[in-house]
Amino acid sequence: MSGIPMKARAGALYVNGQKTIVRNLKDELKTGTLHAMLKQLGVKESDLHK
Repeated sequence: MSGIPMKARAGALYVNGQKTIVRNLKDELKTGTLHAMLKQLGVKESDLHK
């Protein structure tokens, strides 16, 4: 993402070579946001409970 400034409160999360952006690390994730992030990462929700 060169040339695109990010706010200090954002962070990138990498899983198995896939990347998603966590917009505000201090706020709780909304369900829809979590599902979208998991889809971008290729992770199933059930994988989180293992």
